[in-house]
Amino acid sequence: MSTDVQTIKQQLKEEAAINRSHSPFSTVVVVVLGFLLFSPIAMAAKILVIGDVEHPLHQKLIHGLSKELTLKPGKLTILRPDQIAKNSLATTQADLIITLGLSAAKSVNNLNSDTPILFTLLPKVLADNFIECPTQLCPQKRGALFLEQPMNRRLNLIHLLFPDIKKLSFLYGDFSASSANELDELAKKAGYITDKAHIENKDQLSRKFNAVLEQSELFIALPDPLIHNRNSIPQLLLGSYRYNIPIIGFSKSYVSAGAIAAVFSSLEDLTKELTLLIQTFERSGQLPSAGRYPSLYRIQINRNVARSMNLHLPSPSLLRKGLLALEEGT
Repeated sequence: MSTDVQTIKQQLKEEAAINRSHSPFSTVVVVVLGFLLFSPIAMAAKILVIGDVEHPLHQKLIHGLSKELTLKPGKLTILRPDQIAKNSLATTQADLIITLGLSAAKSVNNLNSDTPILFTLLPKVLADNFIECPTQLCPQKRGALFLEQPMNRRLNLIHLLFPDIKKLSFLYGDFSASSANELDELAKKAGYITDKAHIENKDQLSRKFNAVLEQSELFIALPDPLIHNRNSIPQLLLGSYRYNIPIIGFSKSYVSAGAIAAVFSSLEDLTKELTLLIQTFERSGQLPSAGRYPSLYRIQINRNVARSMNLHLPSPSLLRKGLLALEEGT
């Protein structure tokens, strides 16, 4: 291990010790993560964005993208998925098509056009279905910007937060089976003991969740609509409190609801990431054909939950330095 990583780990220990010495009623200082600022870029390419213009998330991303790019009139066209069939001219005249979400991706999957396509706002398990299309059926270049974080980054966060923990648990359904296999393999390589359970229907959730918690020191939430949804998350969080087992979430909202921590990319991060990919395409004509995880991210910690579990965790800013050091291998 390099000196830089050792230094950061020592800082993590020292900061945790400082947190431990504070009263549980002391004021928590919220560290606001900085993010890279990019100057607007002048675009020569014609870009077609396909998304639900009434969806708040899509609206914000399109607005943010327009601010990041300096676009001449007519260089950015926005269509709904149901407008694609009637606007074949727009798809053939565009230099790059960007899809937002699943409906937009489906609308262009069988598009008879050579225009390159960049799929966004999709988890890897769904994006792979579109970018791995056989060449003879999909003549255009295809790439993707995944919605979630790479598994190694999540495991690195766990290592920095809880260096002494060895037993991890998680639940998975059919949707998250590939993510579960990846997590299981990487966790075991990193020296963790894993306990997992497959969920076939919602009636199994409570029993199997309690069973894995009994064998665990930490629970990792994998994005799966059967397991982690509006109705089930309160139940899972109550179970984690009962067993005093922290949950590592996958979004800011999950941490706000009661998970101990998460690493995630905000909409601003994804917009800036997408801007960089467009800039690269403009310069080289290349897309991330194997798909790409976000390189811009932030960390959220729920200090109230940490105090209730008597956990003394370092700041997001120091954790971010640790993650960067581990990913860069310095």
